[in-house]
Amino acid sequence: MSVILMLLFLYLSRVCQLASVVNVLENIYGFNALKKGKDLANEKKLVGMGIAFVLYRFLALIWRVMMGILCGVIFLVLLLVFIVTQTVVYLVCKSYHWEAIDKVGLLTF
Repeated sequence: MSVILMLLFLYLSRVCQLASVVNVLENIYGFNALKKGKDLANEKKLVGMGIAFVLYRFLALIWRVMMGILCGVIFLVLLLVFIVTQTVVYLVCKSYHWEAIDKVGLLTF
């Protein structure tokens, strides 16, 4: 069942993409553009769906990589904020107990 739905999705996406190109290049609008896109898509149905499948897989891979990078950056920022927060809490607690804070040690990186 899922294979049939995937093939239907690939076919419909190809027809809509061709209709949008027909819309721009030939100034045919609406259902007429969809009809012309359907006619164009029917000539090489399997080849077009194969190309669309490969492109969608490639885009899905790029999407996964970008989401991984984004999650890594968010994790890094949260980790750094957590470390800074721990340092501030340490310094506040130290000053609350009237202990000396080494300000020269804070300036060196």
